[in-house]
Amino acid sequence: MHNAFATTQDGFLFGQHRSCMRSGLVGGIRGFMLDVHLTTSPVLKLCHVWCWLGSSSLNDTLLMFNEFRRQNPREIVTIFIEVGFDEHGTVDNSMKTIFRSLLKESFQVSGLTPFLFAHSLTSKQWPSLSDMIAHDKQIVVIVNDKSFCNGQVAL
Repeated sequence: MHNAFATTQDGFLFGQHRSCMRSGLVGGIRGFMLDVHLTTSPVLKLCHVWCWLGSSSLNDTLLMFNEFRRQNPREIVTIFIEVGFDEHGTVDNSMKTIFRSLLKESFQVSGLTPFLFAHSLTSKQWPSLSDMIAHDKQIVVIVNDKSFCNGQVAL
């Protein structure tokens, strides 16, 4: 579900979808692309291009994914994170560090951290879905910014 959070149901000005992510999960969608922006506040929000067009809470979204995981322990959900910096001209390493720290905190607060599957970038082979489920690693996170990786996603 590309730009999964940008829905008319959730009041986005230029919604990409009619119904919310929860409806997508119930309907069988298991891959969600989220534009996660560091706002000037600084907090992480889900925004499409600019946060003034509409935003939603990353924390609430991750809590929703954890609720789904608890109710559906045999399902694998993949979250594709597109890193964004709302209304920031130049993005330096300190801003990336703040973003990374807030992202890690959001996953911890949501309770998803223990269920994240971390795939080593040096490994060519992925485990089977049944192995991931057996080891309670039902959440796969892919971040589009290589500065978030040190051999694996640093969440």
